[in-house]
Amino acid sequence: MNKKTLVSVVVTTYNQEKYIEKALRSVLEQECDADIELLVGDDCSTDNTPKIIEKLANEYPTIVKPMYNKINVGMSKNLYNQIVRSVGGVIAYLDGDDWWTDKYKLQKQLDFLEHNADYGLVVSYARAYDETTGTYQERLGSNSVCDFETLMYGDTDVQSQTMLFRRDLLLAHKEDFKWYVDNNCFFDSIIAYYFAYYSKIHFMEEELAVYRILSNSGCHSTNKQKQIEYTKRYFAIKSRFMIENNVSPDLCHSVLLNEWNKAFQYGAWISEEQIRNSKRYKLGAFLFNPIAGLKKIWAYL
Repeated sequence: MNKKTLVSVVVTTYNQEKYIEKALRSVLEQECDADIELLVGDDCSTDNTPKIIEKLANEYPTIVKPMYNKINVGMSKNLYNQIVRSVGGVIAYLDGDDWWTDKYKLQKQLDFLEHNADYGLVVSYARAYDETTGTYQERLGSNSVCDFETLMYGDTDVQSQTMLFRRDLLLAHKEDFKWYVDNNCFFDSIIAYYFAYYSKIHFMEEELAVYRILSNSGCHSTNKQKQIEYTKRYFAIKSRFMIENNVSPDLCHSVLLNEWNKAFQYGAWISEEQIRNSKRYKLGAFLFNPIAGLKKIWAYL
């Protein structure tokens, strides 16, 4: 693309002082033919995240454009607000604890969109990184996300840290987004649904970013109750999207049944966990197999 092209890179963050500089520098180190504006939305962090952002804003005053929320507005509204204030023809998204690994990430995706006007969103693989163990894990992503029905029904999702999409196509549906934003739904998923339904998604067979897995974050948790809450939120997102956009009844039925089964499974895990943690269950288990019970006690001595 020519030099007049402007890419808006949106980074959202909250209390990510350990990670935010790596994320932002991975954007600033991009080599591409387009100009870049880096919109950073800090959601009222209480740690040193704002100071780190300000340092980089002073270092790159014409590129880094921070917004410091005076109150915590939530992930979805924070992301949406940055998208709305962007002025680039295309938008890339990156969460403040992830990072890009290919310095030509933007250029590769820009080149594709320039030569394929019928596509609205480009994504790719990302590599998982486990913060607890400090190790890289499996590669995330699948070209199945390009198909709307598979995306809605399946357990796979677009890797949001790899997104690049056309701003005008997304904001053409701006009036539809209020409910999702007000209910703090996963807005990156909403973006994927709209492009899969109203446009086309291209999946690049390359690994362009890293998704950092934290033990507890806004979209990931080892806590079963939180997992149920995430599933309920996806249930609500998909239900509303399919109803508002007149998706076929057969697809609605299969998608919602799948989400219900996942919620039921998480519920069963919690019930079993609660039973196993009860005093009566522990006493019964000890009397049924006292040797095993004693070994557990000895392990702590």
